[in-house]
Amino acid sequence: MAEILDTIVADTSFEAEEKARKKYGNNFEIINSKNVVQKSHFGFLAKQLVQITIRVNDHFPNNSLANNEPYIIPAPPISPETFSPVTDNSMAVEEQKTVYRAGFGNISNSNRKRPTYSKSQIDRTNVDSLRGIQEGDDIPRGTKQQTLNSQYSDSTSDFLNAINDLKRIRQTEAHSESQIKLNNIATKKIDELQKQMENLQSIVRDFVESSSSFLAANQLPPGLSYLEKELHELEIPQETIKDLFKSLQLDCSKDTLGESKATFNALHALLKKRLSICPQFELKKSSRPQVIVLMGPTGVGKTTTIAKLAARFCLNPLKRIKACFFNIDFYKLGAKDQLLAYASIFEIPVEDITSIDNLNSCLEKHKNDDLIIVDTAGRSQYAEKDLEELRSYLIRIPNATKYLALSSTSKYSDLKEIVRCFGRVGYDHLILTKTDETKTIGPAVGLLLKSKKSLAYITHGQQVPEDYQPANFKFFEDRLFNSRENNDDLGQQLIY
Repeated sequence: MAEILDTIVADTSFEAEEKARKKYGNNFEIINSKNVVQKSHFGFLAKQLVQITIRVNDHFPNNSLANNEPYIIPAPPISPETFSPVTDNSMAVEEQKTVYRAGFGNISNSNRKRPTYSKSQIDRTNVDSLRGIQEGDDIPRGTKQQTLNSQYSDSTSDFLNAINDLKRIRQTEAHSESQIKLNNIATKKIDELQKQMENLQSIVRDFVESSSSFLAANQLPPGLSYLEKELHELEIPQETIKDLFKSLQLDCSKDTLGESKATFNALHALLKKRLSICPQFELKKSSRPQVIVLMGPTGVGKTTTIAKLAARFCLNPLKRIKACFFNIDFYKLGAKDQLLAYASIFEIPVEDITSIDNLNSCLEKHKNDDLIIVDTAGRSQYAEKDLEELRSYLIRIPNATKYLALSSTSKYSDLKEIVRCFGRVGYDHLILTKTDETKTIGPAVGLLLKSKKSLAYITHGQQVPEDYQPANFKFFEDRLFNSRENNDDLGQQLIY
């Protein structure tokens, strides 16, 4: 006798047993039963099933329930080792055993015959796949779940239908529970976002309120508010405006700053106090020559400015002096020719300085002169090597007054860089050139206030020696205040 072990999985224990009966008949024994979990798609939901393990002594065709005939199992052979007397005379050992099936009568072993199937029986068996499985004399059965066969009674069918309905209800409830959990998570997230939005709105409200309070506390008085607009149009740098307004607010009363006339007069007085103007260069009696040095970036008009300064001393018929030009501008083509032309007019010599030794010998040569005017090559404020070379020359010239020439057409940021970089070379005063090429001098005013350097001369054209003047505050009055007369009545409000 051969033993067969098999496992059957179904939704319930009842269905598992039914599957076992359908496959092996009633000749099996359940030796183990347990619950197993089967995961559905994506592992989102899980399904609980029942798995039974059965022991089968003989394999019956699974279609034995599909016909109306019993299947007779022959009695096991008798051997001397296993034989034992039978006390019950109702059944002999040699007698064949009759197997009863549900819904069938008992048929003796002598009446056993090969089962046959009618067409209606085959039609009632549902095969729900293209390919079926056939075992022995069974009718081909489908690989998927089949419908209930006609051998089951109506009560059994109703019971299975009730089980299937219960399964669907449980699946629906599980899906509903999962959906409820998802809905709860989404609701929680929405609540968190809503709280964050409310906090953000509160922060924005607080910021707006504090900003409004700050602006109200720092709102400029009417006079400064109007003055700010005017200074911006004159291209006064913003940092200069803030510095001026800070001083005005500290020094002036609210009534003064509440009127444009009084505010402009206060600004006029403040600028006159802060703008530093140095006196003109004057020749003094000395045992050695006095020296004027002009330096600056390229293109600011240094050579022309040198000629304008020299003309004041060399063309004075009342006082003849002994002077000369030193030319350290050996980079610029034509610089020497331009300087020679002016020297010819002034009737003074020109010395080309090509080295430190050459500079020393020229200084010794002209030690008895009254005035030496030094013209230097234009250097970029970013050329550190060139600036250091210029410094090496100038530190060997004693008794020198050094001027840094700046173009009034330059940007405020560039002017600051020029002053900073040429400060390494060293200079004493500023010269503002090309004032005729711009209508606004706001950047130059900002630079003068920022650097606190004094202004010596102002040039405003190419004519030598006419187009230059000593620096004075009236120049700034005309450019900063009186130039507004044509646009409004501000000029009439000013009181000097």
